[in-house]
Amino acid sequence: MEDPKFPFRSQLSAARFAIVRSQLSARGIRKMKGISLMSPDRSWQPVALCSGNHSHLFFPPSTQERKDERQRRETRAKAVCQVCPVVSDCRTYALQIREPYGIWGGLTETERRRTHASAVA
Repeated sequence: MEDPKFPFRSQLSAARFAIVRSQLSARGIRKMKGISLMSPDRSWQPVALCSGNHSHLFFPPSTQERKDERQRRETRAKAVCQVCPVVSDCRTYALQIREPYGIWGGLTETERRRTHASAVA
């Protein structure tokens, strides 16, 4: 059951939630720039092609990865995104919650940061 004061709790890691909660409490507000307090729609996730056997392509391995290996993995993941029926929903979701890891909606972490920065500017 979600906390009515923080309905987005399930979308954030414990560390990030602690930071967001402290910022909200300190400011006494219910909305922060770039973070929606409404739970984003995730009904598209079961249809996403990345949820199958290709899921390992969308996140870096726990060990070090050479640049050429990373580029190859990202290229393969983006190819899956190109044919995914919910790529725009996925991208919107990742940008909305400011997902820090993995490839979402055909965008890498760096590409999402740049997209968010250009939208804010």
